[in-house]
Amino acid sequence: MENKKIQLLQLSSIGLLLIALSQIIWHFFEIPDFYNGIFMGIGIGLMLFALMKRRKIKTS
Repeated sequence: MENKKIQLLQLSSIGLLLIALSQIIWHFFEIPDFYNGIFMGIGIGLMLFALMKRRKIKTS
């Protein structure tokens, strides 16, 4: 149970880090919107995946 919580926390952290890094890189360097969108989408997807799994663990 604790191992799953740690994995979910890691997924949430990686997702948040991807979102933050994409914004920082986009601010200082001119990257295409496509790449910025990919990083934002993956970050949001990881965070949502972790939240959905966490909800499933709490109900089990």
